Amino acid sequence: MLKFVTIILLAATTTCSIPACGQVKDTTGEINCDMPDSSSIVYPYKEGSIDELPRFKGGGLDVFHKWVHERVRYVNPETCISGRVTLRFVVGKDGRVSDVEVLRGVDPEFDEEAIRVVSSSPKWKPGKHRGKPVSVSVIIPVSFRIQ
Repeated sequence: MLKFVTIILLAATTTCSIPACGQVKDTTGEINCDMPDSSSIVYPYKEGSIDELPRFKGGGLDVFHKWVHERVRYVNPETCISGRVTLRFVVGKDGRVSDVEVLRGVDPEFDEEAIRVVSSSPKWKPGKHRGKPVSVSVIIPVSFRIQ
């Protein structure tokens, strides 16, 4: 019985010394129990992840895809390259597009063109969660085809 109590006390002591979620040691070694700032959370663009997804000019991603397609230029027709650049970007709480990055590229010139077009996007209506605007991460493909 004594061994059993000792094992439980040892286990309780060990688990209590591990910081819980949201606890961070600061430079003095003290544990700071502050939770992460909710304004830094970026939600995924997915039905059900937040109450209201961001909207582009009154529509969803289909309207944004059309807008991008109308503005993207085939950079160098002599290369005869076609393909799809996959981008990730954030629609901020203010509706601005930021942090545009290539997840999967085709060619550096096409990657830059896709980034240029998406970065020039007008403001979106931001996503909302629990009645407050939130930042949302969006992933889209941008296709390049010789016409």
